Amino acid sequence: MIMGDGPGDIFGNYLSMVPCVYIADCGYVPKFLVDAASLIHEHIEQEGLFRKSGSVSRQKQLKQHIENGKGMQDANVYDVTGLIKQFFRKLPEPLLTSVYHDSFIKCYNIDQSDVSTQALLSLCLLLPGEHLSTLRYFMLLLSDVASYAEQNKMDATNLSVVLAPNIMHLNSKTEKMNSSEEKLLQVQTTIVEILIKSAALIGMVSNEVFEKASLITEIFGTDDELDASCETLEESRDHLKKKDKRRKRSGSFQGIIPC
Repeated sequence: MIMGDGPGDIFGNYLSMVPCVYIADCGYVPKFLVDAASLIHEHIEQEGLFRKSGSVSRQKQLKQHIENGKGMQDANVYDVTGLIKQFFRKLPEPLLTSVYHDSFIKCYNIDQSDVSTQALLSLCLLLPGEHLSTLRYFMLLLSDVASYAEQNKMDATNLSVVLAPNIMHLNSKTEKMNSSEEKLLQVQTTIVEILIKSAALIGMVSNEVFEKASLITEIFGTDDELDASCETLEESRDHLKKKDKRRKRSGSFQGIIPC
């Protein structure tokens, strides 16, 4: 099942508006990324994945084909990885989101590395659903690439160096970074490296937390059930509020993956 507005809405669009497909154990992920991952797996031992640039002219043509809904079966893998970086770089809202950017930095700065890593993973759970699903899927892909580092020379460290600026936007106003921006980029790079190495744990919660979440859902109902109850209450108040003004909630306990 493909969700989204359709061809022509991939690059430079919000993740929630990009055509996506459902991937078991991840959720809804951009179809472009899923198709690209399939090609990358076919060439996973090729040296310099995500580091080598590919052809600018071929990438421009491939990008147009993708926007027109065409496949990338015969594409050059370096062109595809280059477009993946462009896809994340052009997101109006970064993959890890601007609102949580400083929180990710604070989690990283926790002294104990194991506590810091757990804090980063817990913070990921607060990301919008489409961002969390895409993050988990992409980090799992990068983890797969890193597992062939002996052949492709791209371990988690090398991958994080070339991808961090695209995943966590720096928003530098000049071409040359100042010292504080350089330090920030180093931190962002390490955060991405941690996420690559912890890919299998992204979006996961402990059985204890999952059971508590399930209990709360059982007691209070799902989002749809809560919306229905709110609607009934509103209707009983002489229809003072219309259906399209029902109270909305941003979170949901459905879909949380227990580890």
